[in-house]
Amino acid sequence: MNPKKPQNGSALSLNVISEETHLEGNITSTSDFRIAGRVYGDLDIKGKLLLTSEAVIRGEIRVDQADISGSIRGEVIASDKVVLRGNAKLNGNIYTRVLVIEEGAYFQGECHMTEDLPRKITENVESDDSEQEQDQDPQE
Repeated sequence: MNPKKPQNGSALSLNVISEETHLEGNITSTSDFRIAGRVYGDLDIKGKLLLTSEAVIRGEIRVDQADISGSIRGEVIASDKVVLRGNAKLNGNIYTRVLVIEEGAYFQGECHMTEDLPRKITENVESDDSEQEQDQDPQE
């Protein structure tokens, strides 16, 4: 396996949270991540996220790609692709360009598929805010 080389010339690493590891807090990373333990917090990963069948995540996930076999309670926002393996359990919405769901996977939520993901999510949030502002007329 050849590691990717970023523009600065150093090799990217693979981050791992192994079984029996429990982490509370947010994670930000610019390289791929493999999680087999429990994480209670948001994940912001510029790369691929691999969740093993033992993994438990409680929080929002923002990634380029997600390969999910574990359990998630929270939204998954992937700029490229989400794969729910046969033993995956996801309670939350998915925002992605490509979605693959294997037989046996559990998914409770909504899926929003779009080519231009970050802009689309931002527009949805901004339009919700402007609708609320319009309801409250500042001249009254």
